[in-house]
Amino acid sequence: KSAYADVARSSSCNVPLPPTDALRVAASAWDAAAASVDPASVAAAARVARPLLSAVVRNEEAICLPPLPAFETAALATADALAS
Repeated sequence: KSAYADVARSSSCNVPLPPTDALRVAASAWDAAAASVDPASVAAAARVARPLLSAVVRNEEAICLPPLPAFETAALATADALAS
């Protein structure tokens, strides 16, 4: 979350999200894949991912990605959080 703290929304890029139907298919595939993984591991990943995803500015149509220097910081922070 702190990786996005200094990123002004006006300096960010709105990237369109796929249609809702495509997101439903992806979510269904994720659920099927998660069913074959240890439930405790899925729960641990979800606990880490939830606050990370909530820090990303988005709406129903687009996700707001920060400029490249801030994006790199955020991506590395996300990877570190998921690896721990």
